Amino acid sequence: MRKVDAAVIGFGKGGKALAGALAAAGKMVALVEKSPKRYGGTCINVACIPTKSLVHSAALSAAQGGTFDERAARYAAAIDEKDRVTGLLRGKNYHKLADLPNVEVVDGTASFVNSFPPCTGAASRTAAPVFAAPGELALDTPREENYCYHHKL
Repeated sequence: MRKVDAAVIGFGKGGKALAGALAAAGKMVALVEKSPKRYGGTCINVACIPTKSLVHSAALSAAQGGTFDERAARYAAAIDEKDRVTGLLRGKNYHKLADLPNVEVVDGTASFVNSFPPCTGAASRTAAPVFAAPGELALDTPREENYCYHHKL
């Protein structure tokens, strides 16, 4: 079991900002996100950025007109461009935190196991405090001073 000064669950806008601020204050931080495809959160991956990219591509395609095959090719190119942009932003978000010596990015899900102590399992860490920054999801979290949590790889 590993002890960190703070754990942040969620690598979205709030989670990454909090983890960065805690790291800048000298804390050892575990930042937990369920998938590398979600670094940066909802806006970067499935909402704001991809939507704007696709809307822009659709407007350009509509102005160009053309046959079904030409439009289908532009649609495929628009999807590729959206994937390129979101991938680039995910990478930038990841390295902004993972390259810090006192931030550990953990790919997996986190859960509150019980009050501290004990917490068992090879993938377990303890932290006080634990911050839940789930983005578009709401969580009901325990209200104790110390928490034990684990993640599933």
